[in-house]
Amino acid sequence: MQHIHFGTCGCGDDSKGNLDLYSLNESISRLSIHCLNEKTAGSGKQVLSRYEDRFGPQFVTSDSDNELLFQFNFDGDVKLKGLLLRSQYSSKQPLKLKIFINPATDIDFSNVTDFKPTSEFKLEWDPNCARPYLFRGPAFNSVTHVAIHVSSLLHPNQVELNPPADDPQLATDQIVINYLGILGSYTGSIRIPPSTAYELTPQPGDHQTTEISKQSLGFGL
Repeated sequence: MQHIHFGTCGCGDDSKGNLDLYSLNESISRLSIHCLNEKTAGSGKQVLSRYEDRFGPQFVTSDSDNELLFQFNFDGDVKLKGLLLRSQYSSKQPLKLKIFINPATDIDFSNVTDFKPTSEFKLEWDPNCARPYLFRGPAFNSVTHVAIHVSSLLHPNQVELNPPADDPQLATDQIVINYLGILGSYTGSIRIPPSTAYELTPQPGDHQTTEISKQSLGFGL
């Protein structure tokens, strides 16, 4: 098991704080995905893509009010350990994220403020998907249903330098998300596809059809 060191890791060796993080996006029931306030129908589903497609052309933008609300089910029980969120441009990066685990009722914009989130974060711009937001607590140990609310802009007045010409992502002053990755491990009988291990430096030899590849993220925890 390879320990991947981050610039802020500070752990020094493999004995401290290894976390086995798998992409769980492949175990989301695609029919269950709903994204409220998406400008283009179905675009929210596209950003819950495979980890290897995190730098792809897909994106979802909010239609108004700089907020999006994702809801989806997993195909079985999973243990959530963190998430990744990528916005290509810092001027489109959301500032706040709230996650609700196994909510007792559907959440929408009329009642989202009535519920206490299981966890919440102030987000930073992470265009390289290198800094997962980690979850803590027993509420994340057995998860079947998730709601995620993102809101506000991190840098609403940011001017992008030398952006590509005619990029549709820059035609809005609303939130834009290119990738939303759910990370964790499996608690049930769901088969782990060989390609879903979270890797910063994939190696061709790591992906074999007869075994599961996994790499460890060290955070000094």
